[in-house]
Amino acid sequence: MSAVVLLTLLDAAVGQAAEPAATPRMVVLSTTDPTDTAPADAIRAHLAGLPVTVVDAPPSGVVSEGAGPPSPCAAATDGATLAAVCVERRRSGELLVSLREGGGATTLVRRIEPGPTGSGATLEELGVAVRSLVQALLEGGHVGIAGPTPGPPPATLGLRLGYIGTLLSTDIGWQSGVDAEAFWRIRGPFAVAARYSFFPSIAASLPGSTAVLVLDRHPIELAVGWSPRARIAPEAWLGAWADLVHRSTAATGADLNATGDQSDWSFGASAAVGVAWAPVPVVHLHALGGLDLAFRSARYVVDDGGGATLTLASLRPRLQASIGVDVW
Repeated sequence: MSAVVLLTLLDAAVGQAAEPAATPRMVVLSTTDPTDTAPADAIRAHLAGLPVTVVDAPPSGVVSEGAGPPSPCAAATDGATLAAVCVERRRSGELLVSLREGGGATTLVRRIEPGPTGSGATLEELGVAVRSLVQALLEGGHVGIAGPTPGPPPATLGLRLGYIGTLLSTDIGWQSGVDAEAFWRIRGPFAVAARYSFFPSIAASLPGSTAVLVLDRHPIELAVGWSPRARIAPEAWLGAWADLVHRSTAATGADLNATGDQSDWSFGASAAVGVAWAPVPVVHLHALGGLDLAFRSARYVVDDGGGATLTLASLRPRLQASIGVDVW
């Protein structure tokens, strides 16, 4: 990279302001290798003539090769500090220079490749680059480059366990159970989940009949959702469910004969909205309300001449409250 191209990039990264500084300011200079004085000497030579005082400082910290730029220089917060400059020479011969404005929260980091004519050209490019930045700061500019924009958080696997309640039929009433779920945050706020709900056996008396049926349910569900990662955030889910309902006859009147047990599948879609609260990053609490829509639902008939029936509801309200933990 030529010095001209580098200066063009550096000038574009520094915003210009109105008034030049009236008094000399201090530049704090450090290198990760105190025995390598050539970069510091080059910077001092190019800052000569500017109204600044260059002060040596201890190294900001040595990093291993390939671990990224050195830690930013610790700039003083008093009005006398214009900037803090750190330089690291890599084994390949390239130089990493970071400049932090005094009292500022941003750091400008530049990589200077070894010049084709040797280390002298590299040091010359370093000195010119630092002088350009310092001169712009003296004229009232600011280092305007913050750290890299973070990408979406990585995918997360987790588990949830909690309460689920639903109205299976108006003849049965509200049914409560335990909800177990595995979820995967695939990208950003989007997630998929697989859940199984355990409901205890429930006895149902058919209207106008002496028969008592016992129903055992085994609902499973796959869902996709919008669940942002935040301390408090809304969430919404859409799913498809299937429910294997096992029916047995617990009692009948004297004039009836119990039939054999049977199992029937119900299936449908679901929608739920709610809120999530994360007291700590890996633990989150959820409260949801929604509806289950059954496309196919079981219907039980007692053949006693009266036509007593028990029909499972096609539209079922649902409430959920759970605690989740990110496990990976």
